Amino acid sequence: MTGKEWDWKEDHRWKNTDPLSCPNRIRLLRFEQGWSSGELANQIGSRRGTVLDYERGRLNPGWTVIKRLCEVFDVEPGDLFWRKGEREKLLEEREAQEN
Repeated sequence: MTGKEWDWKEDHRWKNTDPLSCPNRIRLLRFEQGWSSGELANQIGSRRGTVLDYERGRLNPGWTVIKRLCEVFDVEPGDLFWRKGEREKLLEEREAQEN
């Protein structure tokens, strides 16, 4: 993870908001910034529902959107997506901490 550590369960009590359940890192990056999906949508010139679709993997962002996401998060394109085994490792670490 980049940036500050936080407890997603405490900060995001709504159903299906776990960033580790998403097929990409967009939600994780958004949570780390403390932004709502609407705030991110405004920053990239999109709609809230479209941002949520990107996060859930229902839509894939095009290169223009990827470029904007990289600019607002100050990351490289590869940082928007999970690296092989990264998500699984984080889930295992979380499970170990909870036990």
